[in-house]
Amino acid sequence: MGERTRELLILIIGDIFFFVVALWLTLFVRYLSIPSAELFGSHLGPFLIISAVWLLIFYIAGLYDKQTVFFKSLMFSRILNTQVVNAIVAFLLFFVIPFGIAPKTNLVIYMFISVAVFYLVAHVFV
Repeated sequence: MGERTRELLILIIGDIFFFVVALWLTLFVRYLSIPSAELFGSHLGPFLIISAVWLLIFYIAGLYDKQTVFFKSLMFSRILNTQVVNAIVAFLLFFVIPFGIAPKTNLVIYMFISVAVFYLVAHVFV
């Protein structure tokens, strides 16, 4: 495995971790209590599927490109624009695929939290 492939894999694993953190924070904010395992579990599957699609969108948007690091001033707008596309995709997926949950409010909260989390992570770790 080449160095760039290893770096990309680490970034993707980190992003998956932060997607899960953002989901947990979303449920915490939404219900104002620590999410139960059942509540978290019922949301985890659908949100992981959506997160996988979002990772592809992040890749297409160039968020994993090496030169993205050099444009920190553009990072927030890139993340925000990408998350707008991600929101549209997520709403379409929840509309088309019967996940068993209809987290409209949670998805909106999740969008704000995930933008904040990814922006903070980009500034702390990049």
